[in-house]
Amino acid sequence: RRLRPSRDTGSYGSRTINTRLGHVLQVRGACAQALLVSEPDATELICAHAISEEDHKRRLLVQIADMAQALPVKFKNLCNRTVGVWQDRSGDRESMHQLKPGATYAINTRPGLRFCVALDEGGGGGAGCERPLAVFTITEGRYLYAYDPREKDEATELPEPEEPVGAADASVLAAWLEERRQAAAYFETTGRHWMAHPGRISPQLPMRAAERVGDELEVRTSETPSRSLQLKVVSTAPRVFVVKNFLSAEEASKLIELGRDRIERSSQRGRVSSSRTSSNAWLSRGSAPVTEVLFRRAADVLGIDEARISDDSSSSGLCEPIQLVHYAPGQKYNASTAERAR
Repeated sequence: RRLRPSRDTGSYGSRTINTRLGHVLQVRGACAQALLVSEPDATELICAHAISEEDHKRRLLVQIADMAQALPVKFKNLCNRTVGVWQDRSGDRESMHQLKPGATYAINTRPGLRFCVALDEGGGGGAGCERPLAVFTITEGRYLYAYDPREKDEATELPEPEEPVGAADASVLAAWLEERRQAAAYFETTGRHWMAHPGRISPQLPMRAAERVGDELEVRTSETPSRSLQLKVVSTAPRVFVVKNFLSAEEASKLIELGRDRIERSSQRGRVSSSRTSSNAWLSRGSAPVTEVLFRRAADVLGIDEARISDDSSSSGLCEPIQLVHYAPGQKYNASTAERAR
């Protein structure tokens, strides 16, 4: 198989293959290398010596610039069948999400990327871009993309569905029309797209001042004994702060011990992906006294009620559990472009 840097970003390429223990894989091209398959689920780093430190830095900067171009978009399923959303990046296709009738999927992506919608009632991604029901190319200025079987794209020739596909029920279609009306009104008033649920009131939460890059703020925590944390402004729009020594070395060691027996292969929305080859573990607020302390400390930094810093999906919590990520040599956890709007 050919393995090359990404055409879009110049970042490192990767490929997942099935093979057998004891096989030897030969690498040719930018370097010559032999890889002995000695363990399952292994990640091998190839041609590392062929990449200079300057080239490595350049590729990282290109990836950062690529992420800065991300656009928020929302996909909506307006048919009466469960479908899957696929991303097609230069022929490298990846199953992103499953949508039941009337469901929504919101992510950050980039202009020019191509997405396909296909039947996916089995949960495995369906036929994907091989037999798409709809194909969308992301463009600037548009954030709503809906698959509606009543509408035909005359510019794109698509195969007829192998199974009957009809429109979602009337309540779903009526809600969609209302969402589009509200979204248009919001955009006309603010000049921005409304990415959250339609009709939802914007949350009113405190924000730390960030007038100039380099400014520092002091926050006293409510724990006993109280700690003094320094927040340094590194960006004013969006507001970004660096908080040094948020965790002590002792607290970091406790977190590692808590996660050691919970570690498993990193995934993306429950599916193993070549973009995430590391291992990770999740620690909820109630896992141990140290996690309780850290959740409360985060509330102090944000200036909000500690009860809102909850990872309970059934409550009004505002956060996820703590994520620990472990990297063996050559492993990675690519930046996510699939942030879901709440």
